[in-house]
Amino acid sequence: MSARLTTVVGQFSIVNGIWKADAANQVAVRAPKAASVMGAGKGDLFVLAEVRGAAGDRQALEKQMVEMFRDAYYMSRGSITASLRRAMQVVGSMLYDRNYTVGVEQRIIGGLVAVAVQGEDAFVAQIGPSACYAVLGGHVQRYPDRSVWLDENYRPDNQQAETALGLNILTTPNLHHLRVGPDDVLVLADSGLAATLHPDDVRTAVQGTDIKTAIKNLGGIVQSLDCSVMVLGVVKDHAADKHPLNAAVARLRQQADPLPEMAPVAMAEAEPARARRTPSRPGKDRPRRPVGETVSQTTMFTDDTPEPAERERVMASTAASIPLRATAFRNSRTASQDVWKMMTQFIQRTGRAILLLLALLARGLQVLLRPLVGQSDEPPYRQAGMKVSRSRESAVPWKLLRNIAIAIPVLVAVIVGVSYLQKGRLQENEYRRLVDTAQTKVQQAAAADRNAAIALLAEANALLTQAEQIKADQPEISQMRQQIAVFADKLANVTRLPGLAPLRQYTDPGTDLG
Repeated sequence: MSARLTTVVGQFSIVNGIWKADAANQVAVRAPKAASVMGAGKGDLFVLAEVRGAAGDRQALEKQMVEMFRDAYYMSRGSITASLRRAMQVVGSMLYDRNYTVGVEQRIIGGLVAVAVQGEDAFVAQIGPSACYAVLGGHVQRYPDRSVWLDENYRPDNQQAETALGLNILTTPNLHHLRVGPDDVLVLADSGLAATLHPDDVRTAVQGTDIKTAIKNLGGIVQSLDCSVMVLGVVKDHAADKHPLNAAVARLRQQADPLPEMAPVAMAEAEPARARRTPSRPGKDRPRRPVGETVSQTTMFTDDTPEPAERERVMASTAASIPLRATAFRNSRTASQDVWKMMTQFIQRTGRAILLLLALLARGLQVLLRPLVGQSDEPPYRQAGMKVSRSRESAVPWKLLRNIAIAIPVLVAVIVGVSYLQKGRLQENEYRRLVDTAQTKVQQAAAADRNAAIALLAEANALLTQAEQIKADQPEISQMRQQIAVFADKLANVTRLPGLAPLRQYTDPGTDLG
């Protein structure tokens, strides 16, 4: 079983030659831990954005881009690549709508690079003036390899392939899949750094170092050049190794008996085997991972892997600049888990009741069939007291049958009643979940832009429809629908009239046109 992996994050941003403590154009989110929470299985997300053009509110716009991408990614259904595409389309539509409402001189373009890391898989989505450097083992690759936004002398044949956010209504990002392992490094950069540094310079700066040293080396190369950079280091998750179960497995392995030593092999017999062996290379046992195309991996770091305390200190130092917004996804106790627990208890109790009923029926059937098959068991001779004994035994089956006849309807009634109670509880929990989710989406729509708000209101309305199928004619559903309608009218600039006065007719006094 391979070791669990985690990421260590570092960043820096230089604006007008001054190092900034925070970067509005960056965001990092840890993967939700609860399996039933929306966004589970999407992995850690890291986003960096850049805006070019006459934008007076550049920082606010870049912050809106990365936050909108984050929300759309974790709220989307489907695979990681599908969620990356949809999130990129949401951001592209926002910039396109902005450019559509302003003059040509005020139009802007956007670049964005996002990396989603799930275990040993890393998914890169990139578009416009931005780049991602993948330093895997001893190899480095920039995504994109060549671009009109980053390479001055590059002129592609297909201009349509070189696009950016805000230029077209449809956004098609560049997607790449990487296999990462311990000691690999991913660097997200805007055009300020990507258009200046060669990939080999980035590899030299980050290879064989920890995150703090990599940030220091990159900062020393760019000096006062305006740029924004995020560095991701892939390391082993030492916290997972400290889990009690993993620690017990490690102790068992240490206490296991060593393998028996093999008998020495004669030189004449060992020569053919030695001739067939190939010389070992550093990193031979590590899996091969593609960087653009499949390449062999070599050992990258030696003893510079940060300890847990160092990794926590690095994360704490960068927490002020990278808003880790994962608190909404870390609920360890969810409604779905409660429903599953109740269903399990209900199935167990129902099974016990059915087994008890079958036991009673089997006992009654045995008593009924005993007079038919038990005549051969009578002794060939009479004994004193035999008649009295048979008369007492003959009274037992009728009492037992009477008890069974009474118990069967009672058990059926109990099972049916428990089933209805459990069904009612499940429906009530499902109803509350739908209503609470709809209320959350309405609150999110209040803080989102117009397009995202309309989509959130539509999802909330669909959830209320599902809730009405469970419990109809609920006042809270009607109130939420009115709230959604008022909000939707506000977004669409619709003013509803409370009433319409009756129109005048030609027969009314003063309306004669003759």
